[in-house]
Amino acid sequence: AISDHADTVAVDAGICGGCGSCHAVCPTGSVSYQYPIQNDLIAQLQSLAARYRDAGGQNPVLLLHDPSFGSDMIAAMARFGRGLPANIIPYALHAVTSVGHVEIAALIASGWTQVLVVANPQLEEELSGIRSEIELANSIFNALGLSQAPRCQLICEADPDKAEQIIWSNPAQQSSIHDAFDPVGSKRDIGRMAFARLHEHSTDKPDTIELPHVSPYGRVEIDQTACTLCMACTSACPANAIVDTPGEPRLRFVENACVQCGLCVSTCPESALTLQPRLNFTPAAMQPITLYEEEPFNCIVCDTPFATRSTIER
Repeated sequence: AISDHADTVAVDAGICGGCGSCHAVCPTGSVSYQYPIQNDLIAQLQSLAARYRDAGGQNPVLLLHDPSFGSDMIAAMARFGRGLPANIIPYALHAVTSVGHVEIAALIASGWTQVLVVANPQLEEELSGIRSEIELANSIFNALGLSQAPRCQLICEADPDKAEQIIWSNPAQQSSIHDAFDPVGSKRDIGRMAFARLHEHSTDKPDTIELPHVSPYGRVEIDQTACTLCMACTSACPANAIVDTPGEPRLRFVENACVQCGLCVSTCPESALTLQPRLNFTPAAMQPITLYEEEPFNCIVCDTPFATRSTIER
């Protein structure tokens, strides 16, 4: 349903099945789900957790499901089995595959101890996106020391008895994180606010944590002995994470903007760039840093800078 049209993409509404996987995995939020929109969904679930705690509930677990398969599964467990534990609160979404690591992180930061996702195994081909998003979210929680067991889990079972067994055997977790926030701004803004709150509750409070390969956060490493400051990477970067300095042979980088797409790596003619997936919690991630700079070479006739000295010497 999504096709490439030069500098833009088009979505064929007649083919789109509304699974929302594109929203979940898009690193910038350029494509977003509208039913409901991300900001409203997080705000609603934050309010739900707050009302549960106000009523005396403890250690709430959110169970996301769709209105058809998930609702029938829960009804079957209630009719023929033990049903759901008292602290598990079901919440229906049009498509659970629209949930990504940003929503999961925001929910854990808002007081939910766990997020369980019930998915239809007949739609296995649509679940690769949410599997990778859950893996990314759990890796962040683990690196911050905030989980004894996975905070988010995908339950993909057609048998209600097996699904019920997974839910009841799921290790109970406690959480003292009740740090709800106003989910405004872009997808990356909301993610950074959620990560900051999780970081505040981390025991070690690391400045950076390593992330799995193909994560949407990280930095670019540069081999200064190979780079010629041709600036090809600045033209390829779609997120303006790598920028040049007009009039100066200087390459700058803003880590918070980098989505680890790898276009700069594949474009670099000198193979001087590599990706380093990580999450940087320091304010430096928001500021441009100099990756590499050189002394300019001035024309021997008019004294106008037009290249780097190393390039001329080569």
